[in-house]
Amino acid sequence: MKIQKLTVFSGLLFTLLITSVLQAQSRDSFLPDDFVVPERLETDSFILRPLMPKDAVKDYEAFITSVDHIRGGEYHQANGLYWPSQQSTVERNRKDLEWHYKRHLAKEDFAFTVLTPDESVCLGCVYILPAKSNEYDATVKMWVRKSEYDKGFDAVLYETVKKWVADEWPFKTPGYPGREVPWPKWIAMENDYSIREIGSQWDEAFNRGDAERLANLYSTKVVSMPPNRETILGRRSFVEDMDAFFEAYDAVSHTTIDSVEFSGNTAIERGRYSLEAKMKDDSGGISEQGKYLKVYKKSKRQWPIDTEIWNLDS
Repeated sequence: MKIQKLTVFSGLLFTLLITSVLQAQSRDSFLPDDFVVPERLETDSFILRPLMPKDAVKDYEAFITSVDHIRGGEYHQANGLYWPSQQSTVERNRKDLEWHYKRHLAKEDFAFTVLTPDESVCLGCVYILPAKSNEYDATVKMWVRKSEYDKGFDAVLYETVKKWVADEWPFKTPGYPGREVPWPKWIAMENDYSIREIGSQWDEAFNRGDAERLANLYSTKVVSMPPNRETILGRRSFVEDMDAFFEAYDAVSHTTIDSVEFSGNTAIERGRYSLEAKMKDDSGGISEQGKYLKVYKKSKRQWPIDTEIWNLDS
C-alpha cells in the first residue's frame, strides 16, 4: 500500500457518493411515482385483481391441486425447487400473501389472482416484477391450475394479459420468460444481471461506510483474503474488520467487472478495483489499484459472495 496525502480525496468522495445514489435510484425505479396501478381486469370468463391475504384458501386450493403441474411443467423454471410445496399449509400461504400484498401496495412488484367472474374459484396468478435485465423493463410471469391448463386457458390468459400490459402499463419492453424468451436464456440473463448488480451494491455500501450492509452481500461462512493480511473467516469477523477500517478511514472504492462465468449454482467474477482512503486524523492515506476474484454460490435464489481474494497491482 502507498501512504500519501490525498489532496483530491474530498472531491472524489463526493463524486462517487453522488454516483452511487443515482445508481441506486435508477435501480429502484420500477414505475413512475405518479403511475396509478391498474387494479382490475374483467373479461367474460375471468377477472384479475390484486392477490390479498383473504384469498389464502382459494389460492392454496389452486396450487396444491397442481403441484406436479407447476413444478414439472413449463412453469418449472419460473419457480425452481422452492414453490409450490406439498408441505405448504393455508396459514403459511396466508403469510406469503401478506408479503405479496405489502409489496403490491409499495409498488415494489405486483401479484394478481385470476378468478372466475363470481370470485369463487382461483384459476391461477399473474406476477409483474422488475426485470433483472438491461433488455427488458419488466418481467411478467403467470401460471394456471392444471384443470384449466388442460382446457387451453393458459393461452387465453397469456394473450389477454399481454394486451392489458401493453395498453394499461407504462413498460416499453416487458419480458415474458418461457414464452417469448426461452427459459435457459432468461435464467442466464437474470443470473448475469444479479452478479453485476451485487457489484454495484458492493461499491455503494463500501462508499457509504456501511459494514453491515456490505456484509449482507456475503455468505455467513465467507472466506475473504485481502492483500498482505490475514484471511478473514465468517461474516461476523468480516463486519468487525470493516467496522475498524471505516472507523479509521474515509474511503471510496470503484470495482470494474471484467468477466462472470457460471457453472450450475456457482459463479466466478473476475475484475479490477481502485481504492482511495484518507485517515480521519489526517495522518495519511491509501491509494491502490488491483485485481480480484469472487466466487458466488447460489442459495435460495440469492447469490452471496462465498470466497474472495484481492491482489495489488504493485
